[in-house]
Amino acid sequence: MMKIINLSRFANAMVVGTLILGLTTSLWGDDGKENEDAKEEWGPLSEGCNLSIQVEKNKFNYCQPIILKITLKNSDKTPLMFADTGPESDFSIIVKNDEGKIVPLTVYGKKRSDTTFPKIIYMNVQITLQFKEKREYFLLVNRMHDMTLKGAYSITVKRSGFQREGKGLAEVVSNTIEVEVKGEPPNPFDDSKSK
Repeated sequence: MMKIINLSRFANAMVVGTLILGLTTSLWGDDGKENEDAKEEWGPLSEGCNLSIQVEKNKFNYCQPIILKITLKNSDKTPLMFADTGPESDFSIIVKNDEGKIVPLTVYGKKRSDTTFPKIIYMNVQITLQFKEKREYFLLVNRMHDMTLKGAYSITVKRSGFQREGKGLAEVVSNTIEVEVKGEPPNPFDDSKSK
């Protein structure tokens, strides 16, 4: 009789486990991560690729790091192959102010874009993305672009990749996001706060 009770408990535990697993699968994606496609905005489809950019929030204080998450997704059933050198080299970032003018590069950004400047050597790796597979990159935008003035900025990312038919390069463009920089540079000589 004792063995029947143990088997009954085991069977109940299996049923509960199956229900929990089913519920988890419906709430989370196939890879166990939350399904972020609903939250992510994507740029237009180009040669079977999509680009998405996100920031953790839309308002930043003066000189606070603005870290851009870039996601490249293969939306085509054909595997996507491309060279991966590093986010600062592979992606073109367009930052505009609230007047629609392109924001100037920082000193670091100018050096990175200068062909005579010795680049940081990245390993050039051939990447293959399967259908619905994604690759994520992170880039400190205001290290490359001068976003020290308070106001609104728009950010868009582009990347060139090989066309499926091998006929030259195709450009993939992301969605555009808006961020706001607020506040003024701190005054180190203002000792009124210390009193």
